[in-house]
Amino acid sequence: MWENAEPYRFHPPPPLNDLQKEQLRVSACGFLFAMSAELGMKNYNVVCSATVFVHRFFAKYGFHEEDHFVVACACMVLSGKVEESVLDIQFVATYASGHVPQLSAVPLLSLCKTIEDTELKVLAAIDFELWLQHPHLFVKRFTRAKAQGAVPEEARVFLQVGQIAWNFCQDSLLLPLRLEHKPYAIAAAALFLASEVLSQTFPLGIFNEVARCVTAEEERVFTAVTAEEVALIAELILKLYRWLLVTS
Repeated sequence: MWENAEPYRFHPPPPLNDLQKEQLRVSACGFLFAMSAELGMKNYNVVCSATVFVHRFFAKYGFHEEDHFVVACACMVLSGKVEESVLDIQFVATYASGHVPQLSAVPLLSLCKTIEDTELKVLAAIDFELWLQHPHLFVKRFTRAKAQGAVPEEARVFLQVGQIAWNFCQDSLLLPLRLEHKPYAIAAAALFLASEVLSQTFPLGIFNEVARCVTAEEERVFTAVTAEEVALIAELILKLYRWLLVTS
């Protein structure tokens, strides 16, 4: 339908410093979460995978090469296919047109074509590696396992920790943490931060157990998580909040 449409012509920004690149990365991922909420997506993994694809794409390409919002749209469309929750590309393009000023004047068919073409670029950039897991899965497994084996009061605390950790996991997706850390390591850091919020005195080591919440199939990619890695990831997440406060 849009094969013959003229693609959107991206006008590259001037040279960017590291802070500006970080702002664009956070902006693209925040845009995806906003889109997910407004479109009423029920499969949470779709937006999670889309953010990881964004980070992986811009680890290979510069922000001067592709519009970060168009890349975000392409990643969302691709993620919908991967997670078996296919999205209509026109719905994605319509949302982008209504929420991104530089895309508002682009004809819808042209934007659809550009998103479709960019999706192929994303696939090439991530080397067609589509299998992903996300930190919230391990938070869910860990807290359920701990709650089942605990007395009622302890079970309630672990479930509260899990609820707060889920929020930390979502915010962690604004950062390119998955480029260097396993999802269960990020989950361990989120659980540690959540326990701090609730003023619990769990030892840091207890959250390393989250790495053991892997299935037999997942064991092939399992690597141990250290307390040092958990502390590092936790500090990176806190640094994000401090940065957001300064830039807001």
